[in-house]
Amino acid sequence: VPTDGSRMTAADGDGVSCALCHRMVDPVYKSGVSPTNDLAILAALSFPGTNYGNGMFVIDSTGTRRGPFTDAAAGHTFLASPFHSRSEFCGTCHDVSNPEFQNDGAGHYNANALNTTATNFSPHFMAPVERTFSEWSNSEYNSTNGVLAPQFAGNKPGGRVSSCQDCHMRDVAGYGCNTNLNAGVPWRTNLPLHDLTGGSTWLPGLLTNLFPSDVNVTAIQSGIARATQLLTNAASLALADAGNELRVTVTNECGHKLPTGYPEGRRVWLNMKFYDEPGNLLGESGAYNSTNGVLTRDNKAKIYEVHPGIETNLAAALGLLPGPSLHFVLNNQTYEDNRIPPRGFTNANFAAFGGSPVGHSYADGQYWDDSLYTLPAGATRAEVKLYYQSTSKEFVEFLRDENRTTAHGQAIYDLWATNGMCPPTLIGERTWVIAFQMTAATMTLQGKFRMEFLARPGLNYTVEFKNSLADTAWQTFSANGTIMATNTLCSVEDDFSANTSGGASPTGQRYYRFRYSAP
Repeated sequence: VPTDGSRMTAADGDGVSCALCHRMVDPVYKSGVSPTNDLAILAALSFPGTNYGNGMFVIDSTGTRRGPFTDAAAGHTFLASPFHSRSEFCGTCHDVSNPEFQNDGAGHYNANALNTTATNFSPHFMAPVERTFSEWSNSEYNSTNGVLAPQFAGNKPGGRVSSCQDCHMRDVAGYGCNTNLNAGVPWRTNLPLHDLTGGSTWLPGLLTNLFPSDVNVTAIQSGIARATQLLTNAASLALADAGNELRVTVTNECGHKLPTGYPEGRRVWLNMKFYDEPGNLLGESGAYNSTNGVLTRDNKAKIYEVHPGIETNLAAALGLLPGPSLHFVLNNQTYEDNRIPPRGFTNANFAAFGGSPVGHSYADGQYWDDSLYTLPAGATRAEVKLYYQSTSKEFVEFLRDENRTTAHGQAIYDLWATNGMCPPTLIGERTWVIAFQMTAATMTLQGKFRMEFLARPGLNYTVEFKNSLADTAWQTFSANGTIMATNTLCSVEDDFSANTSGGASPTGQRYYRFRYSAP
């Protein structure tokens, strides 16, 4: 208050600084766990906290710094705070609701009466905006043993992760501060690395252009590299044959939805390209044009995203049409949400906090999604890529067009347009090649019958034969009848000798069968 930001000071521009996080108090007092100092701080609040979310953080008014260790050799007073190593700490800011809308119990969010506040500030009650903490809270990660994920765990024993900090502030070895200035600082192997890495690979790069004297370019690039690495571990891809279709499975390896967080502009999608043997492109789904930032939404495109919008119960009062919308504070309904849930997902638990899938079905326990693509005629190879993008063309154009009072909307659009249009980050890629296709069958000058075929490297192929269609059994080659494919083009020869088929066919005919097992 006031909402125009006129009371903000220069220090507010520092954003989330050391002093903010390390003065935070658990708003829900836990006897025997929370520091007893918290009792007086919480008792003095006119608006006491009862849960975690919406940036409703409580600050230690005495200025005492807090952290997870009891043996810190700090140059200031400090308190050991278990709160700082728990996911609830992160949930303070990473569960966002719109308190203007209240759940009526039937799945609709109605606006409060004018000049009134919400009667319940639980994320189960207010309109959902971001639900990252709630997604984690209702996942398998929120358990004693957590999930085996050594790619995120850093030095954590056993490679298992459970809290937000385990992945986004992974344990490393080192000192907590400068040992030259602070004697006796302990060396730790479980020091949380304060890089707070997420999925931002584009915006940090703008800072070197906008504020060249205020940032360290090397540090910025290092942060982008860490975010890229985190994204490459966020999901896994698998391909499988399914008749005349290709099944693509995207598995969510995160402790929250894929993607999670701020809904407008964030998306993950599959780019699929099919080629014939000469290398001609036969078809593409989920094409992205880097020259104009357009993601093509063809009828087979799989784009994981959420589309909030304005429900009919509010649209008339606003004079707007109901439906999907990028109006952040006006949205009171989710029209689509096909983002992949985390391990441990159940429909009932996610429905309770407003995080249900919409327009797409996930079974309880499902943390992956399958997509089927029909193979074009002549397709022998497919390239599959999974991308993440944090700021879409549609969102940045909305900001430009809806800002009718200042030039800030145009300014952010110009930054987007002249700085790569937020190029997508590659999460993962896989290549599929056809498992079997005959390409040639010829008699050589040496009297051998040579068969060439397209194969999938890594598969075993067994060749069998019979001399008449009336024969009931297929015969195996005496030798050379099994091929381990090391390339996409393989061959086998029948020289009609003991080394292969045991001699010439008494019928003057020969039939061949190729057998293989492909996933």
